[in-house]
Amino acid sequence: MAGLMAASLVEGGQTFISNAGFEVNSWGTGFPNEWWSWPPGTAVYHNPDPNKAHSGNAYITISSDSNGWPNVGLDSLIRVSHDTNYIIGGYIADANGGQSGQNPAGNAVLEIVWYANASDSYDMRLGSDSITPAVPKDGNYYYYSGTFRNRYDANYVQIVLAAYRISGQTPTFRFDDIVFAEANPPAKPDYNGDRIVNFIDFAYLAKGYGKSNGTYDMDGDGTFGLSDLAIFTHEWIRIIPDIPGYQFVWSDEFDGTEIDLTNWTYDVGDSWYNGELESYTDRPDNSVVENGCLVIIAKQESYHSNNYTSARLRSQTKADFLYGRIEARIKLAVGQGIWPGFWMLPTASVYGGGSSSGEIDILETINAGDRVYGTIHFTDANNQHASSGGSYYANGLCFANDFHVYAIEWDPNEIRWYVDDVKYFSQTNWSSDTNPYPAPFDQQFYFILNVAIGGSWPGPPDQTTVFPQRMLVDWVRVYQKTP
Repeated sequence: MAGLMAASLVEGGQTFISNAGFEVNSWGTGFPNEWWSWPPGTAVYHNPDPNKAHSGNAYITISSDSNGWPNVGLDSLIRVSHDTNYIIGGYIADANGGQSGQNPAGNAVLEIVWYANASDSYDMRLGSDSITPAVPKDGNYYYYSGTFRNRYDANYVQIVLAAYRISGQTPTFRFDDIVFAEANPPAKPDYNGDRIVNFIDFAYLAKGYGKSNGTYDMDGDGTFGLSDLAIFTHEWIRIIPDIPGYQFVWSDEFDGTEIDLTNWTYDVGDSWYNGELESYTDRPDNSVVENGCLVIIAKQESYHSNNYTSARLRSQTKADFLYGRIEARIKLAVGQGIWPGFWMLPTASVYGGGSSSGEIDILETINAGDRVYGTIHFTDANNQHASSGGSYYANGLCFANDFHVYAIEWDPNEIRWYVDDVKYFSQTNWSSDTNPYPAPFDQQFYFILNVAIGGSWPGPPDQTTVFPQRMLVDWVRVYQKTP
């Protein structure tokens, strides 16, 4: 039987299918529990044009036949837990009309089929749940997802992708980046909005106990009970590592189902500094929260006056800090013309515009992604732009291949840069025109996370650049020195 491998199927973990991108490099890897299959007559193939796939090099095409339900599913069923929420999602594109918009009537379907035993036939299924998104008829990929509870006491599920005929025609859809995972709680336990889970939040929670109040329904079962208390407790005692000499003060763990707009604001626009080529958007096409990570997606597409899109998020007036250890765990985007960053700007430009009020680049990389940079920008005594920085190179390691922790330790008279706790640069000398040292780095700064495309430093993308590119941010954390 021919097949394709789902990129990750983790037995016993929360995420069972992650980035099922049907990539060309997944052929023939020899892991039988991770193969995908399809009925005869349904096309599955490597896409020669990577710009038409949401991630990587390939997608899967599903067309309805006379029965209406040709599908693709896992050979081996996935083990699931009772009374638990699961999310299924993926990117889907109309494949009939493309830009002409002539897709025949029909639905794309993402389905979960629940079973008691791994050997049960489809006729013995306990039930099924599905989402049938209205796929826009423009040829572009759109993300759809749904959350379902294992209310059947099922032990296994099968994931089915399908195209359903509803008017005697043959709709065809492209599927990419299919995800099936244990869902995060639909509510957050920080009830008073101070970004800390403590006794005050527990007091709010206790007021709602037994009242079936949706505000306190954390497990999504429609009522408030002991399982919600268990989720609250887990969040309360969630372990964030201690750092000697510092105390933890803030983080975004990206463990919800959407970007937390109490922490972040979108920068949206078409013209940016440094000769960049992207339009920054607030669309889910360019930024989402998936599997416990913020994902910033850089795409090649015509949008407004540009040929590329991406996302840029800032924490200004929502998470602003002066001094401390600031760190993020990130898996970088990579490619000619790709410029991801984690950096800081002043909340209020008290020393003037531009570099006079300073900039702290915690992390940047360009192009091949084999070297990362840390830099500060300021002005000299003549009010001219100045900068100082260092770089970290690890014997050709590509920093886009895995997650790494990027950090600074920011003191009143010194800033130190780290990759995976290895210090590679420090600076004790800077200025801000005629303002007294340690200006400008004696004010509160906020965070920016973005993936730029093109610009004066990396240059433009070329024929070797693969789109889309994804930067994954597992968490951002702030510690400040213990008084």
